[in-house]
Amino acid sequence: MKQWLLCLSLGLSMSAFANSVFIEDHGTRAQQENMAGCAKRSIVGYNHVNSCGGWANRELGLASVSMDGKTWGVAKLDGQLIIPLAYQSIYFCGEYIEVKQNDKFGLIDINNKQFIEPKYESLSCPTKQYAIAQQNGKYGLINLSDKPMTEFRYQQMRFLNDELIKVRENHQYGAINTDGKIIANIKYQDIREDDGYLRVSYQDKGGVIDRTGKIVLPFDYELIGWINEHKIIIAKKEQEQIKYGFADLKTGKTLVKPMYDKVSAFHDGMAAVRVDDRWGICQ
Repeated sequence: MKQWLLCLSLGLSMSAFANSVFIEDHGTRAQQENMAGCAKRSIVGYNHVNSCGGWANRELGLASVSMDGKTWGVAKLDGQLIIPLAYQSIYFCGEYIEVKQNDKFGLIDINNKQFIEPKYESLSCPTKQYAIAQQNGKYGLINLSDKPMTEFRYQQMRFLNDELIKVRENHQYGAINTDGKIIANIKYQDIREDDGYLRVSYQDKGGVIDRTGKIVLPFDYELIGWINEHKIIIAKKEQEQIKYGFADLKTGKTLVKPMYDKVSAFHDGMAAVRVDDRWGICQ
């Protein structure tokens, strides 16, 4: 702590989720899809047209279309049909299209080339060359050649980034890579990716592991927060009050012990800190 500065209307906000050891930024980390400003279009020759959200690719000028509202295909805005009216639903994933046929999901591209046969109970949009599929109520990872990369064994799966997938089994969480190798053992209460690290909670404590599964911050903290510039917000309870500080993930050492009422994440080597009504800068 170098010096105290009085900061008016700084507007920092931090909160701990119920039953969680993670601090989150609701303003920037939970963006919702904004459908405002997407005008519905009509395309000559079709009774039903979906031209907004995931039902269209506005950059390519494509929309999902139907005659009866039950079987859908894809047409250009000039009316040219490029995907036949053969599917129960159409959902765009960039250059790919998730399709539903006979109550099963598969994947084609905008040229109507099939990559994944419609045979899964659910299917995610691809990340790189992989997708999460559901079969017999369980989830597994497949590639875009429809080859399983894992067994269909998980209760839940979600991509954390291009390389790692969060998995749930027996109500506990772990992480695997796209080869199916376990990176974080399936024993944690929760896992979240942040700035190249994995924030994990275990026995109601927060810690951090890297992409290889190595623990870089031990499970010593009631709360852990945002990661930036390899520095993380840490928090401990003292006399029924939560106090905040910082740790360095490169060394795993505490930079500033938890002593502040509020803090911000590091940016350009500096972070804002507060004690009572006084704000300062920590660098």
